Amino acid sequence: MDVKRLITAVIVCLGVTAISVASASQSNWYVGAGTGSSEVDESALDDDSGTKFYAGYHFTDRYALEGGYTDLGSFDINTPFPGSPGGGDVEVDGLQVAGVASFSLPNNFSIFGKAGVYMWDQEVSIPGLGSFDDDGTDVMYGFGVNYGAGNWGIRGEWERFDADDDVDMISVGVIYRR
Repeated sequence: MDVKRLITAVIVCLGVTAISVASASQSNWYVGAGTGSSEVDESALDDDSGTKFYAGYHFTDRYALEGGYTDLGSFDINTPFPGSPGGGDVEVDGLQVAGVASFSLPNNFSIFGKAGVYMWDQEVSIPGLGSFDDDGTDVMYGFGVNYGAGNWGIRGEWERFDADDDVDMISVGVIYRR
């Protein structure tokens, strides 16, 4: 089974679990999705957009455990390689698990910080030279702000993923709390 199929299977399982749990009567579960801009710390690669899907469980009012899938994007290679006509891209996606600490603010706002691990898969394609895959497990961390009224909310955050090179993602999304 290749990594992409494994990731797809894990995402489907997480989604089904999150929906099942969200429909239960407990109020500690949440699910969300977001999209934003990804910037890699490598001058030979252009920035791209990324997407994310996540689910979490609040153990207390302040502390949660969150897991999800993050596609950091497909970064265009803007520097030609010897033996290549130029171009190509680097795709990075993976699963993350993080501890989250949040603090309530007035008027339905809260701030949070998170830290955990990112299990990533990277595919590099270069015309004339072929493609290769790489994967690993590295640190991820971030912070953000939530605004919520009732079960629905808006979430904005900055995250850094270490996937050989540092990749920063700034995203905005929706969150549903049950």
